Amino acid sequence: MKIPKIAETLIQASNERDVEMYLSCFTQNAIYADIGEKETVVGKKAIEKNFREMKYEVHTEPTHIEETSDKITMKVKATGNFKGSPLHFQYQIKLQSGLIQDLKIDLI
Repeated sequence: MKIPKIAETLIQASNERDVEMYLSCFTQNAIYADIGEKETVVGKKAIEKNFREMKYEVHTEPTHIEETSDKITMKVKATGNFKGSPLHFQYQIKLQSGLIQDLKIDLI
């Protein structure tokens, strides 16, 4: 499975809890929506705060990817110290100039 570089960086940064690498994936005014948590944040500062305050240790692994020129749909398996582990999520990523402008995460 070929993983687009931006998606690979996002997963790696998330798994390593690397805030700077994670933030480098997003545009300045990006939108991050975790549908299951009913949480939406806008902008890098809010995304950074959200990332730093993450309640769970999570390891994600892509299982399926579809890509167009400005959109990536990625299914991931998430394992960690949360109820129901492992769970499966779908990431819907909209790109702007090669960076994430909109990321929606939903349980599948």
